[in-house]
Amino acid sequence: RGICSHRKKATEISVRVIPAQIVWPLRHEVMWPSKPLEYVKIPGDEDAAMSQHYGLFVLDEDEPVSVVSLFWESRESQAGVDVRVAQFRKFCTRVSNQRRGYGKRLLERLVADARAGGGAS
Repeated sequence: RGICSHRKKATEISVRVIPAQIVWPLRHEVMWPSKPLEYVKIPGDEDAAMSQHYGLFVLDEDEPVSVVSLFWESRESQAGVDVRVAQFRKFCTRVSNQRRGYGKRLLERLVADARAGGGAS
């Protein structure tokens, strides 16, 4: 939990790891509203070994106002060693909640978890 200040009022927020099914409606609403819901689902969304999804919630709302997905893959380094690489994908914030710093807070959490090796708290 944290406090996000914007303009003159502070808002209580929480960033949580959430299932892909909670991410899809906001992806659909913000990124591809004219496409069918199936269009926003990407390979690996439901594979816990490959992906982790984050939502930023305001106060006691049941639906996130911002979402992002963290995907992991193994790659071979130049030294020939397998390394785990993180990539964030499909980052969006509900239009009515944009420009309030919510996306920044969400990315800060995602980056911290990625640096820690993907372990969510």
